[in-house]
Amino acid sequence: MSALSGRQCLDHLARERFDLVLLDIQMPELNGFETAVLVRQQEAQQAQSPDPPGPSAPPRIPIIALTTVSEPGTRDKCLSAGMDDHLTKPVNTQALYSMVQKFLGLAP
Repeated sequence: MSALSGRQCLDHLARERFDLVLLDIQMPELNGFETAVLVRQQEAQQAQSPDPPGPSAPPRIPIIALTTVSEPGTRDKCLSAGMDDHLTKPVNTQALYSMVQKFLGLAP
């Protein structure tokens, strides 16, 4: 599933369960940093809810940032926003596969 904006991403996450999110940092409406912060806030609210999510809902979805921004501090900014890691575009497919395996707990 793809989203064209941070708002669409949040809408998709509200309706469906996903194992992992690849999140572009430069999106319209809400950028990737803002979107990640909101995802983490929603997860925190759900965790404190008296009706916890069912077994199919993960407590924390892994978020991997995708960005063309390669300036110093970008990775730290991603992590501070609640993302789990980041990859710089153009994405090296082996690095992407390795990262997905890592965050989904799959054997390499």
